[in-house]
Amino acid sequence: MEALSSAKIESILSLTGNNKCFECEDPNVDWVSFPAAVFICLNCGRRHKEFKFKPILKSLSVSEFSQHEIKKMNLGGNARYHTLMDEYKVSLKEPNIEYKYNTVISLYYFRLLEIQVNKIENNIGADEQYNKILGERPTYEIG
Repeated sequence: MEALSSAKIESILSLTGNNKCFECEDPNVDWVSFPAAVFICLNCGRRHKEFKFKPILKSLSVSEFSQHEIKKMNLGGNARYHTLMDEYKVSLKEPNIEYKYNTVISLYYFRLLEIQVNKIENNIGADEQYNKILGERPTYEIG
């Protein structure tokens, strides 16, 4: 586990879309929310803490991160999740922000992101899991 240096935080936040809150677009990003690996502000972090499925929230400036989590933040992020939600017509302006995290495509994405990080880490069996999950991608619109 390691605390992120300010240079590492800047590097992650410089990736497309990560420099503003995924939920409200506030430019003050304080947290990362797993399993989606999206970057959010303090106020939206409070809202994420109220979710029934209890995402893991970590402070960018205080928390320690595993190498696995750092890879997930670099691979995932706001732009990738946003693109997926757009593709499946899941509204990002939904007042109940928890809704989008419980859609079939979100649950698929969480698994895919985890498998992709495992594949990068050369975990045994990750190739088979990756190929299998690609075949399981939902093919219908949600929402």
